[in-house]
Amino acid sequence: SCLSASVDARGDAVRLAAAVGTRDQTLHVSGCSKSCAHRGAASLTLVGREGRYDLIRNGNSAGRPSLSGLTIDQIEALLQSAKGPRP
Repeated sequence: SCLSASVDARGDAVRLAAAVGTRDQTLHVSGCSKSCAHRGAASLTLVGREGRYDLIRNGNSAGRPSLSGLTIDQIEALLQSAKGPRP
């Protein structure tokens, strides 16, 4: 709902929640670098930029991204692969 957002942060967060599952990780999805809704750190922070996401590990939206320019599909695949195979 932020005019600065270039991604559907709320919709994408719902989609990625299933990929994160119940692991001991926190995920914050921010529509832009202002991160007004949550300024604290998370295990994974996604920051919307120009219609894609930058991924910051163990930090907040002001942190240095470890990966940049990711699509929502790429992020979902990354989270799924981190979960490992299903029993």
